Amino acid sequence: MEEIDDLWIKFNEHSNKLAKALGRTSNLVGEYAEYLAHQYYGGKLLNISGFSADIETDDGKLYQVKSRKIKGTPTTPLNVIRSWEFDYLVVILFNEQGLIKKGLEIPVEIAKEYAIKNSHQNGWIITTTQKFLTDKRLKDISVDLSLLINSKKASSEKNQQINTSFSSNKNTNESKLLIILNPSNPEEFKAKLLVSKLAEIKTTYSDGRTELKKWNADRFKQSSNILNNIRSRPEYRSGQWQANNIIRVDVAVINNVL
Repeated sequence: MEEIDDLWIKFNEHSNKLAKALGRTSNLVGEYAEYLAHQYYGGKLLNISGFSADIETDDGKLYQVKSRKIKGTPTTPLNVIRSWEFDYLVVILFNEQGLIKKGLEIPVEIAKEYAIKNSHQNGWIITTTQKFLTDKRLKDISVDLSLLINSKKASSEKNQQINTSFSSNKNTNESKLLIILNPSNPEEFKAKLLVSKLAEIKTTYSDGRTELKKWNADRFKQSSNILNNIRSRPEYRSGQWQANNIIRVDVAVINNVL
C-alpha cells in the first residue's frame, strides 16, 4: 500500500496537470464536464464569465453544463442556475472512478419544471431525483459520452474483436473460443457496460444446450480488456472450454436504468 504522503503528492501533481490542460478554472469536475460536452456537441466553449451558457454550437444553440461526482445514490443538488438564457441543460454525473454514471440533455422548458427558486443563491436549484433521471422526455447521452472517454482505446479493442472467431494460434496451434459481443463494436460494448454494469452471458454447447448467466460487472473498469476478462473465467480458459464441449459464448449488455 502506498504511503498517504506519497498519494497526496501524486494527487496534487495530477490535479495541477489536469487544471493546466483544461486551462479554465480550478473546478476540475465542472471543467472536465464542459470539456466533454464540448467534444460531444462541437461549436465553441464560451467565456468562463458567461452568465448563462457554456457552449454555443454551430447552429446557434446554447448549452449550459452542470455536473457532479457522486458516491452511491445519484440524487444530488446541482449548482445554481442564475439565468435561463440557454436552449438545453446538460447534466453529467460521474462515479467515484470518474466514469460516466449518467448523462442527460434537457430542453430548457423541461429543466424549469424541476427547478426550485433559491433566493439565498439568487437562482434556481435542480436536484437529480429518481423522477428527474427517469423522465422519458430527457435525452440520455450516457453512452455517447462514455464513448468519447474510451475512444483512444477503440482501435486496439476492435482488432481484438476481429480475432474472436475460431482461429489457429501461430505459436501454439491452439484454436480460440468464439466470443460474440452485443453490441458487436467493442468500443460501444465497453461504453455501455461501464454505464449499466450488467450483462448476460449465454454459453452454447456442442450438443445444442445453452446456459444463461448474469454478469455483475461492478469491478469492470475503463482499463479492463473485454475479451481477456471473459476468457479468464474458469470455464472459458484454454483447455477447459474444449473439455466442456463449449462452442460459443454470446455476451450482451443489459440496459440498467438508475
